[in-house]
Amino acid sequence: MRGVLQRQLPQGVALLPKHVWLLEPPAPIIDPIIWAAVGIAVLTVMLTVSKQLRSGVRESQARGPEALAHTRALLRAALEDFAACQGPSHAFYVGPDHPFLSCRNSGRLECMLV
Repeated sequence: MRGVLQRQLPQGVALLPKHVWLLEPPAPIIDPIIWAAVGIAVLTVMLTVSKQLRSGVRESQARGPEALAHTRALLRAALEDFAACQGPSHAFYVGPDHPFLSCRNSGRLECMLV
């Protein structure tokens, strides 16, 4: 999960566990409200993956490219759900350069996770 988040952040921004667990943005350019949504999404994905591991997914399936793609897809889905719930009249504006969610031409939040 850390790699997925780190990949989205600008070069030179260090991601620490406290940034996720305490919902503290890792850099001033990260909008605190968006980071809170990202952090909650990450914690939810971590719980989901943990439950999958306990339900019998082999350790070998929990690592590698397929597991990373699955984790990224879960995070993307969570962020897309958050963005969809905001609608066009959200109370904050996030510029087009935000690494996780941003407002584009439509005025709606869009997931920027790659």
